[in-house]
Amino acid sequence: MALRIPTTTSWLASLLLLIQAGLTGKAEAGAETEGDLFCPEFVTRHAPLVWLHSEDPFQPSDILTHIQRTTPHLNHAPLTIDLPDLNLDNLELLNNVSNRVQGEDLDAFFFYFYSYDQGPNITQVLEPLDQLVRGPKAESGMSFGNHVGDWEHNMVRFKGGKPTGIYYSQHEGGTAYDWDATELTLEDERPIVYSARGSHANFAYPGNRIHNKVLIDYCDAGRRWDPILSAYFYHYSPSTHRFTTLSSPLSPAYPSPPPYNYTSWLYFSGRWGDTQYPDSDPRQETIPRFHLSRFVTGPSGPLFKQLVRKGLLPDRRHKESWKEWAVGIFMMFYPCCIKGWRKWVSLGALIAVFAGIVIGVVVLVRKLRRKLLQGKQGGGDYRRIEASEVLLDDWSRNEESLSSSSDDDDDHEHIGR
Repeated sequence: MALRIPTTTSWLASLLLLIQAGLTGKAEAGAETEGDLFCPEFVTRHAPLVWLHSEDPFQPSDILTHIQRTTPHLNHAPLTIDLPDLNLDNLELLNNVSNRVQGEDLDAFFFYFYSYDQGPNITQVLEPLDQLVRGPKAESGMSFGNHVGDWEHNMVRFKGGKPTGIYYSQHEGGTAYDWDATELTLEDERPIVYSARGSHANFAYPGNRIHNKVLIDYCDAGRRWDPILSAYFYHYSPSTHRFTTLSSPLSPAYPSPPPYNYTSWLYFSGRWGDTQYPDSDPRQETIPRFHLSRFVTGPSGPLFKQLVRKGLLPDRRHKESWKEWAVGIFMMFYPCCIKGWRKWVSLGALIAVFAGIVIGVVVLVRKLRRKLLQGKQGGGDYRRIEASEVLLDDWSRNEESLSSSSDDDDDHEHIGR
């Protein structure tokens, strides 16, 4: 199931989701009903502040507006059955169409919703791989990897009401930091987040950020957004897998229960955008060599973001393909060993190393052959006599005695005649 949206004008949207083993908080002592849950004040006190990119045309979007301006699709075709007007309290209907705070650990998920994600274009591909994706479409500035709907998030882990670490979602993965990490910037105890232009990946500091080995994300302090001011607050129970609305600490009625009970949309199991168009679709463009598509499938919702984790990072992470591994190795050596004239130096060094290995192998083989031949010659009933074992003095004396004996014999023969 997928949602299709033509346009969205509102940009205010976020979701704060609390997860822990026990209840999050209680309005009255002894209260046991989940309806009395409220969000602890320390969660909003340490909520992230997001800097949106100054040139990003796709700002955060109101979740309800996105739903109201969508047409449910299944297998690229709009549904033909009668449905009520969809909203936050009945979106779960689409699933049937397609088959105490102190002293406890608490994970606070801050979800940010955008109605559109713009993928990278050729200017965001590092050299020299940018040469491999050039072509008429790429040269025109066309982006690839675009999709309708975009969910990003931070997760702050609390222990005893105090933050201990934070996670930043980024494309297929993300980055985690301890709360006292030097990479983090805090403003009034709130961590600063930089949202990348178009992709909305979250980073701890601005500038050009590299992801997927060869792609660039652009982050700057463009427009500051406080997600807490436009957030829905919920509690998620890992044991029952149910969501419950919470009262916001910013509400005048806090800690009384909120006036709404919009939880159905959180159980929506479909996609928050179109499914990927086939290559035959005239709207689709592809780069065959890398299997890059202009439009890809929209994301799943917060329920599928591994809400229950052992650490700050998701337990199940993106597995790198052999192509990604090879590209990573190449890009690691490119600046120092392959770029420009360096490739000739590296090639010469490789040839020298290879030649050295060949020479070493040849010398080793010759030595082994010599030893084998010596071993064969020293076998059987014969033994090679060393020079030190030969008695040269005895040979000399024997030779002299033989010589003198021969002279005497000659004399005797002469006298006898």
